[in-house]
Order: sequence, then structure tokens, then C-alpha cells
Amino acid sequence: QLPAAHVRLGVLDVQEGHTARAFASLDEAVRLYRLADNAEGESEAVLRKATALNNTGDFVQAGAMLGEVRRLAGTRYVSQRVRARFEEARAAVLQGRPEDVEAVTEEAVREAVDAGLYATAAGGRIDLANVFLVQRQQPRAEAELTRAIDLAARYGARRTEMRASLQLASLKLRDDPAAARELATAPLAYFTEGRYLRLEADAK
Repeated sequence: QLPAAHVRLGVLDVQEGHTARAFASLDEAVRLYRLADNAEGESEAVLRKATALNNTGDFVQAGAMLGEVRRLAGTRYVSQRVRARFEEARAAVLQGRPEDVEAVTEEAVREAVDAGLYATAAGGRIDLANVFLVQRQQPRAEAELTRAIDLAARYGARRTEMRASLQLASLKLRDDPAAARELATAPLAYFTEGRYLRLEADAK
């Protein structure tokens, strides 16, 4: 449990902006997982640090660490390997390399779908949409959310479909309130029935 606690602490520190402390926690998690010969745990901790490095703009080190995630994950831990690919797509957006975004994203989606990880595939597109929003590229964000909805609906990843629908409704609220209300109807009903109270409040 100790290395997992270091991962959680590192993630919290990243969210709160304590980058140096986050890196120290994640490095300790990597060390402990490595001592325990736990490749899955190690790759998760390395992936979290790579994500944080991308957030700080250290794309070179982040890219090297994402390669390490893929090596550690191998063919056994497909979810982490796919998430590493989505993180590479996110980094391409942050670096202003649009020519790389589509190819990397499609590869990640294809690999996730082939492995039956439908929520991961659609969720990766949602995360990519959020990066486009930060970059003030709302049309690209809306396009990714629409793709996420279609993908999740096609494979029955209902909760992810509703999550993407809710985010798309939020984006459309100012320019097309009627469409936003229509998009929010199904998520509101879904999250109410499932007792997802926080998301229900967002839908309202």
C-alpha cells in the first residue's frame, strides 16, 4: 500500500501546484514498485510523472518517460500503454504539433478498442478535448467530444458517453442553449438514476 499512497500523494500535489513535492513522491513510488518487481505499479507512477512533466513544459523528459511506460506495460498492461499514447497526443497539442495529434490519437483509440477498453478509448478523446479547450481551440474540443460520444455509444460505454455529452452541452450553452439543453437531458437522467450527485449538479 505504501507505494500506492505515494502515487496518490503525488497526484494531489500536482493538482495543488506543488510540483517538486509531487515529483519526490512519484519518484519514491517508482523506487518502491521497482524494488517489489511490480511493473504495473511502476508504469503507473512513471505515467503520472510524465503527465506532470508535460504540464510543466518539460516535453523531452516526459516523452522519454512515456516511452518507459510503454516498455514497462509491454503487452500485459494495455490500459497504461494506451494512456501513454493519449498523453503523447496531449503533449503534441501543448507543443503546437497538430500534424502528430490525429495519428497518435487514432493509434491509441484503435489499440484500446482492440483490447476491449472502450471507456478508455472514449475517455482519452475527452481528455484531449480538455487540452484543446485550454489552448482556446473550442471547435477542436467540440469535435473530440463528439467523437468520444459516438465511440462510447457504439461500444456501450454509457457512463463515458454521458460524461462527454455533459461536457459538450456545457460548451454549447452560450452559443446554442437549445442544443445544450437537449444534450444535457440524457446525462441528467442517467446521473440522477445512478446517484452520481456531483455530475448531476453539473448537468443542471
